Amino acid sequence: MLTLAPQTAMAGSTQTKSVSCTFESLSIEDREIAMVLMFVRYSDRGEDRISWRRGLDVAGRMLDAANTRCKIAHHWSRGQATHARDYAFNSLLVEAMRQMLESEGTRSAEPIDRYFALHGSELLPRQDTASRQGTEFTTYLIKHGWDADGEDDLRQARNYLEALIGRQGSVRGFQASVRVKAG
Repeated sequence: MLTLAPQTAMAGSTQTKSVSCTFESLSIEDREIAMVLMFVRYSDRGEDRISWRRGLDVAGRMLDAANTRCKIAHHWSRGQATHARDYAFNSLLVEAMRQMLESEGTRSAEPIDRYFALHGSELLPRQDTASRQGTEFTTYLIKHGWDADGEDDLRQARNYLEALIGRQGSVRGFQASVRVKAG
């Protein structure tokens, strides 16, 4: 079962901190429930897929309710609220991907976190594995002990990096919408 590790506080401006309002206004229990509902594995069978979709809808309503509370409290624009909700979703995704990556006890997300800390500002979302960005990341992982032939592990690492990039994009979008609203 997915469990939520303590979330570290985001460093930076008040704008960056406020983008996390939606995520932070969910209790630890609600975060865990949302992760289970959003990321439970399902098969291709129609009945399982319908159950997963229902879970995703319930988790979405939980995020929407938290987001509405923050939007009202902070007088956010529609754009700010959208980016804050995306940030909350991506934060849950980051945690779920981290847990899946580390679930067998043979891998750590720490090298990926270091890579993101070094290169995050230049990384683009949804890059093909054959792109320069994709090959550099794979090379980095291999240099840090990952198996070049372990495609499942490498895919999980890419998914985790993608979730980090998505969350960062939400922060940037929120910050840009704050500047537009102030301007």
